[in-house]
Amino acid sequence: MMIANANVIGNKPLESAASIAQAFVNRIEADGGLVEARDCLESRIELLRTLGLWNKASAVWFPHGYKEDKLYAVKGGTIADLTITRAGTRTRKGPTYIEQVPYNLLQRSQDFDHAYWVKAAEVTVSADNMTAPDGTLTADEIIKTGTGTFRNVSTGTAITVGINGTYTYSVRVKPNTAVSGRILALGATTNAALNINWATDGIDLGDGWRLHTLTFVALDSAINFYIYPTGIGVEAGSIYAWGAQVVVGSEPLDYFRTTDRFSVPALDYTYSTCPALSLEPARTNLFIRSSELDNVAWLSSGTVTVTPNASADPEGYNSAERIATTGASSRFQNVVLVTGTVYTISCWVKAVTPGSKNLFRLFGDSTLASSDFIATGDWQRFRYTFTSTSSVSKPNGITRPVSNADTDLYVWGMQLEIGSYVTSYIPTTVAAVSRLADLTTVITGATTLIDQSEGAIFIDFEMDGQASFSFPIAVGDGTTNNAVVVFVNASGTIETSVAIGGVSETFFTKGSGAGFNTRTKILVRYSATERCGFYNGGKETSFTTPVTIPAMDRIAIGKRNTNVNPFEGWIYQAIVFKGSISDAEAIALTTL
Repeated sequence: MMIANANVIGNKPLESAASIAQAFVNRIEADGGLVEARDCLESRIELLRTLGLWNKASAVWFPHGYKEDKLYAVKGGTIADLTITRAGTRTRKGPTYIEQVPYNLLQRSQDFDHAYWVKAAEVTVSADNMTAPDGTLTADEIIKTGTGTFRNVSTGTAITVGINGTYTYSVRVKPNTAVSGRILALGATTNAALNINWATDGIDLGDGWRLHTLTFVALDSAINFYIYPTGIGVEAGSIYAWGAQVVVGSEPLDYFRTTDRFSVPALDYTYSTCPALSLEPARTNLFIRSSELDNVAWLSSGTVTVTPNASADPEGYNSAERIATTGASSRFQNVVLVTGTVYTISCWVKAVTPGSKNLFRLFGDSTLASSDFIATGDWQRFRYTFTSTSSVSKPNGITRPVSNADTDLYVWGMQLEIGSYVTSYIPTTVAAVSRLADLTTVITGATTLIDQSEGAIFIDFEMDGQASFSFPIAVGDGTTNNAVVVFVNASGTIETSVAIGGVSETFFTKGSGAGFNTRTKILVRYSATERCGFYNGGKETSFTTPVTIPAMDRIAIGKRNTNVNPFEGWIYQAIVFKGSISDAEAIALTTL
């Protein structure tokens, strides 16, 4: 729905979406962050401009700019930036592959003075001794002082990688007194080295800085990474180094700065080509050797042939297993379950020959099985949810179709987790692995962003399920007495309400399951004379009893006030508006 002269205020045109996006990118890069999917960012901004809502928004969260611990607000300034906490890493569905969050597998990527980087004899590091390519005084000098050979800095802890996967190791270097050196990726079998003339090799970044990259195939599951400032010879000398990175694939990717690699927002592309902020609960993958179905941890019944590393997998490695069965056959692990507990088993499957031997089932608790699934020539993630009937060790895995027909499939990423829906892949090796929850932090002191007399909140989200009730978005004073909220309970029922002085007005309730497995857009509008909600393009109940809007200073995305019952799902957009939002504008914004 178009609004006349939506891009003009008085005689002054609004900034273009491209210029707004560029200012956002500049702010993030100056803070050491990264911006993804700029085309989507501009299109999201342009929609608000077209609807005449950009200038009415006081704070806008589109999940595009991020770094460790932070999701940047596109509008609202630093006070609106969202803090993310997760004392660990996780995976996400990236634009192409399933990938680690963050995708830079190295810790302390520009802190070579840190203990994470081990210094060989005759090697020292002088921290923050040169202006880095991003203009900050954060580049370290790596100095070889003696005449010994093979002097370097290296990762003290080996990096876990996928065998047969392609990786790219990169580092930015500016020569000082050293002329040539090398970078190295070294495992028990892997030995990939690049000898470098620091001044002439690599890609010119300006001001003497050059980007050096080493692409290799991992032959081991654990690899260390090295920088030799003067190569393996006896000469002394030094270089300035900054921005080390290891990523999956044959390209170095945009540099992502790391410290401990924790609490990086997961920008996820599971259901959209534009990113969403993925917020997940803590889960544990109970399977061991989750992508090594040829391992002895996996058992067979009937006739099963397993061919390891038979195909490229959804992470981009060549580690998918080929599982061929004859008749009534299965591949499984015995896992001790708990009576009456809900579990979800999942994996990625692709047919070896589309249309042939491509039916299969997932099963749990020995005898509980899904209906037949159909594998195609593309990777798909299949899942089956069941309730355990006993607390003993029982088979769980992948099996033949109902007809007992033969199967021939590529399989990867087996996962068995407690819960009624599947979450992001948790890779395992020798033991079960747990992933901690994604949590957001309430924005406090936000009185300048919340209209104290008339305004609105908007949320665009999606969920697969919910362990308990949660709040995709809320504003208020930190109590339940005064708040504007969107609420989803464990059955998927959606409610919106405004509480004033302990008196709640509920605009609408959408029945069980309404919030699950579907995109949902909700706007809640409030003023002293009217409160109402809009749901997927329709206006719901209004309340017109005169009230006094209380002072509100808190904004919560993905929660209400505490970490109890956090939101579990994907947030595409969240917006806080100041002032009046018309029915036409609200309907246009919430239309799917």
